[in-house]
Amino acid sequence: MAIVQSLANRSGAKTFGEWCTNFQKFVSTQFSETCTRVDIVFDQYLENSIKGGTPIKRASGKSKGIKTKVENRDQKIASWERLIALGENKASLANFLCTQLAQSHHAEHNKELILSGGFTDPRDAWSSTGRNVSDLSSNHEEADTRIVLHAKDAKHCGFQQANIICRDTDVMVLLVAHMPTLRHQVWMQTGTAKKKCYIPVHQIQLNNEERSSLLAFHALTG
Repeated sequence: MAIVQSLANRSGAKTFGEWCTNFQKFVSTQFSETCTRVDIVFDQYLENSIKGGTPIKRASGKSKGIKTKVENRDQKIASWERLIALGENKASLANFLCTQLAQSHHAEHNKELILSGGFTDPRDAWSSTGRNVSDLSSNHEEADTRIVLHAKDAKHCGFQQANIICRDTDVMVLLVAHMPTLRHQVWMQTGTAKKKCYIPVHQIQLNNEERSSLLAFHALTG
């Protein structure tokens, strides 16, 4: 969802169908001769979640959310800021995007799109190749930890490098903590659209004691 929010509605799309088409174009640009697999991982938005209070605090002073259920491509986008201010709206948008991508994505030879976390049942995962991706089924609330699961699956599938597009330091902490089990090159793309920065996570050196403390540190600080 971080990518969705960073893209926002800069294109000025009038309907969710237009916005979805723009998002699909963005996804397509991630594929290349050397990048043959793209994973899109969404957060869950659970009722009565401890983490649910954080977005509310962050949103104080900003646009007040208006409950919106994203149902079809012709539906008008009233206010992007008010849409993403509510977790239930983001869950609805994520489900809409996952459903649209799964229905309209045209799989190219030797290229795979994987979606997880955004469907009505957030444990569901989908692959454009039709292969069984049940190993990616997860009840993790945040995409932060799902990303690690997907990186491990990529390694299991034979990929030697994973590029993570994310500006969240929590994700980098988790990746560094899990590097011994990832065992391949992991790069994290941060920065802005105009000034991108690539961090070689696999080159971050820590001793075993330091690395083993990271997960506890992450759990306490969030």
